[in-house]
Amino acid sequence: DVVIDTTQSTGVYFTLFDNGINHRFVYKRENSAAANYTTEDAEKVNIKGAKIFHFSGISQAISKSALESSFYFAERCKSEEITVSYDLNYRELLWSKNFFSSIALYTIKKYVDVVTLNLEEANVIGVSGPPEEIVKKILSYGPKVVALKLGQEGCVIGEQMSKIVRRVSPEVKVVDTVGAGDAFDAGVISGIIEGMEIGEIADYANLIAAMVCMSVGSTEGQPTRNALKNSFKFGGDYKRIKDREKGSKT
Repeated sequence: DVVIDTTQSTGVYFTLFDNGINHRFVYKRENSAAANYTTEDAEKVNIKGAKIFHFSGISQAISKSALESSFYFAERCKSEEITVSYDLNYRELLWSKNFFSSIALYTIKKYVDVVTLNLEEANVIGVSGPPEEIVKKILSYGPKVVALKLGQEGCVIGEQMSKIVRRVSPEVKVVDTVGAGDAFDAGVISGIIEGMEIGEIADYANLIAAMVCMSVGSTEGQPTRNALKNSFKFGGDYKRIKDREKGSKT
């Protein structure tokens, strides 16, 4: 259900580009409708039948009431055995590193089944080292699946009581990286729902993120299933991924 607040404006952000694909954000979210979202609003949401609930650190950062709502949803989903997915999505302009670290660690340890993050975010919460060791450490906090995003180097994904895998990204012409992280999350979540094994999820998420990087904007390049299938998984680019993986092992 969509909640409409007629008393507040819609929150927005602007992406500014420097030297091609390098970008920075300007946020206009203070006192927005989203920032005024409360647990009372959350209580009205019907989550019956949901398989995965996903949220990010940005939702937690925009206001105290939004932070409280994130915990409300996470608690409710855990009680109803709905998988909880969390992308740390740290933005320095929205909150301090210390506050972010405390909230992120609390969220991961208390509520989360699936965690996605990048190397910078891992370092901010005090986890460093080789990617595989970072994933292993965060798995020890309790999540069932941890996915570490490595940008053009691909990703490392691990799951409890199983394996940790590393997969490279496809080689594409990068136009804009905005939205690639969210697209990666979508790949991880949909892969879990569809019952993929951990290596397949890593490939799937990498492919979706790569396609988004080929277009300007966070939504324009999001692929349909057919576009993903025709462009990568059964085409030449997918073969190049496999060839690169073989080369890295020799």
